Amino acid sequence: MGLIRTAECERIDEEMRALFPEFVGGETRKDEYSEDFVVRLEVAEEMHSIRVTIDEYRDGDWVENLRLALSAMKEAEA
Repeated sequence: MGLIRTAECERIDEEMRALFPEFVGGETRKDEYSEDFVVRLEVAEEMHSIRVTIDEYRDGDWVENLRLALSAMKEAEA
């Protein structure tokens, strides 16, 4: 088991690029075991990983949850 790239990962990345200009060098992978997504993104020249659960993805909550996580990362760097 490992991390794989799927069409869903592509969709997440496309939405991330549209919503968050700081999503540079980021990429999403799907965890084959848990079926969660691992979103890797660069903020202030540091790579971070954020887990999006399959439930968050199905419910559509993942965008707002990532927005909150990015806001927290930006505040921490300031």
